[in-house]
Amino acid sequence: MNLFDELKRRNVFKAALLYIIVGWLVMQVVDVMFPALHLPEWTITLIAALLIIGLPFVLILSWVYELTPEGLKLERDVEAADSITPETSRKFNHLIVGLLAVAIGLLLFNRFMPAGDSPESTVPPDDIVAGAGAASEGLTSVAVLPFVNMSDDPGNEYFSDGLSEELINVLVRIKGLRVPSRTSSFAFKDENITISEIAQQLKVNHILEGSVRKAGNTVRITAQLIDVGTDTHLWSETYDRQLEDIFAIQEEIAGNIVEALRETLGADEEVSVAPLTDDMEAYQLYLRGRHLFAQRSVSPAIELLSRAVKLDPAFAEAWSSLASAHVVSPPYDPSIDPQHALTEAKTAADRAIALKPDLAGPHAVLALVAEHDLDWSRAEQEYKTALALNPSDPIVRLWYGGWLLRLGYFKQGQEHLLQALEQDPVSGVMHRWVGWSYIFMGDFVSGAAYAQRSRELGDLHSWLMLSDLADQQGDFEEAIRLLGEFDNMIGRETPCKELIWPVRQYGVANDEAVACIKERAETWAGLYMMAGAQDEANQRYPDLVRKNPSFLVNLWGTHAAAIQGHPGFADLLAELGIIAVWDERGWPEHCRREGDRVQCNLPQPR
Repeated sequence: MNLFDELKRRNVFKAALLYIIVGWLVMQVVDVMFPALHLPEWTITLIAALLIIGLPFVLILSWVYELTPEGLKLERDVEAADSITPETSRKFNHLIVGLLAVAIGLLLFNRFMPAGDSPESTVPPDDIVAGAGAASEGLTSVAVLPFVNMSDDPGNEYFSDGLSEELINVLVRIKGLRVPSRTSSFAFKDENITISEIAQQLKVNHILEGSVRKAGNTVRITAQLIDVGTDTHLWSETYDRQLEDIFAIQEEIAGNIVEALRETLGADEEVSVAPLTDDMEAYQLYLRGRHLFAQRSVSPAIELLSRAVKLDPAFAEAWSSLASAHVVSPPYDPSIDPQHALTEAKTAADRAIALKPDLAGPHAVLALVAEHDLDWSRAEQEYKTALALNPSDPIVRLWYGGWLLRLGYFKQGQEHLLQALEQDPVSGVMHRWVGWSYIFMGDFVSGAAYAQRSRELGDLHSWLMLSDLADQQGDFEEAIRLLGEFDNMIGRETPCKELIWPVRQYGVANDEAVACIKERAETWAGLYMMAGAQDEANQRYPDLVRKNPSFLVNLWGTHAAAIQGHPGFADLLAELGIIAVWDERGWPEHCRREGDRVQCNLPQPR
């Protein structure tokens, strides 16, 4: 008997086929269950490797051993008359046919079964977990990772980070190229994560990485462009230059990237980088200031940016960054007078626009200033101008999306917020605001999913959002627990915490609770009305909104019924200037006039 016939007789081929089918079915189960159990990706690879390694052992065992009524025996110990290999072969046939039927059924199910729409959520689960971005998957995309500081002085990290950010600003202007924002690209800094994993989370097909070594006035910059799909280097270069050549280096790097991607971009895009300033000391102060601003060290950033514009009063980008720092500074430094900060922000923004009218950032700052003045129409004009100048700026789109939500235009606001999330896919702040947009439209399931993702990404305010959601759903113990976690993270205790929960649960409050809430009206604007102080709250609410326009979300949030049910709701909207905006640009679909009252029917939670 030849080898082939002997392999058939001993059922080696059938054992191998059965093992392969079972292994394939096991991988289908693993592919579904392991992610659901939040097991790391390498565990799936491990199972696949073990199955592959096991195949030779199955072949050897099926050759050496034979299955008998008494169990496994060495093939040489089984007499020919006692062999039941024909019967075993028939059993193998039945098993193979049955398992093949299951495998084919799974394949057909996956191939032809429509995904369908979820009756509970308007957001696909993948989008909830990974953020928006499906619409741009076909685009050529590059993520600029923070360049590594290779200098002897760790303090030069501001320069390597600044160069990376400036390259993002250059590349984002190239048509047909999607470039994630600084926030998302820098989110993986110092993380032990592979290039392919970063690309997957940022939804990009190319990565630009590099290093910077700065010594005095000399810089060595190394950059390389990686095709993530093939894990190949499309281009790499090392530049040994003087600091004065930094803008020329940026232009060369961007030009080389465009050249490497010319076929996929489908156009001859010219890259030009004009020097931001001729004063290198001012430029380094600018980079240091932006570096501190990104770390939320706002007051030190203002000091450095102020020094930069003093050295070079024509430095438009420094004026723009100074305006942004001023407009957001009060929450980060209680010693700053909010009105003074707004005045300084407007002055810096106006100066930046006068020097360089095509900058988007200063217009966004002027929009925020207008919001504090309750000049909603001027704010929208400035937001639209900023987006026309730079449609790829996720912060501008976030701010405009927030403006639309605050004014009651939920669907329009959500569209802009989802675009901002696409440009900044691993931002906890973006996920939180998208979550609020779903909650305002009644989709609490999707809103909670975005809030959970926001918490995973480290956004502190997501704890407050989840606490509000738990409160709204009647889970007050969970709401208190989440609020306690928030207190622990920021190192303070929410005052009179126990007093406010009866207000949230039953809409009633004793004198002590009302006094506590009134004292902290700027934080608990919604509770202010729920505590039975609606008349006084209506009088104070416009001033609260002038200090922080975000308080307008209380009109539509989880406890909006107490506010909207008050007879003075229409007067409050008129005092805030909201009715004038609605008359000018159209009323939201959920609100209408009823005589001298305003009726808003918010979607029911689902």
